[in-house]
Amino acid sequence: MDRTAAAGWSRHTSAGCCEFTGLLPNSLYTVMSVRRRDLDPSGPVRPGPLGVPNVLIADHKGNGSYHARMPNPFPDPEVAAGDRIMDVVLLWMSYQQNYVGAIGRFGLGGDVHAQLKLRGPSFAEFVTHA
Repeated sequence: MDRTAAAGWSRHTSAGCCEFTGLLPNSLYTVMSVRRRDLDPSGPVRPGPLGVPNVLIADHKGNGSYHARMPNPFPDPEVAAGDRIMDVVLLWMSYQQNYVGAIGRFGLGGDVHAQLKLRGPSFAEFVTHA
């Protein structure tokens, strides 16, 4: 099954949306973000929720959409304190439960299964301001 994703973000309101196809029909997914600090080799951490809520439910055809509004998701990359969103991860929840900010009860491969991750750092074209 081919999966596709399209993402768009407003440069002015910090609102964004993602559209997905090729998902498992009528299934629960968690949408997580990988931020710049998550990738720090001296202390990497797990991805956190992209926004609140951090879930979507695919329709009967396997299509899903996600909308979020968040404060300053893409601060200037030249500012050391800026913790930019670098990637979006879509996780299928096989038990069809959400654990809010936690990835899942048993973790990746247990009750959480990565379905889509962007191929590399993304969203370089966006800069938002607090």
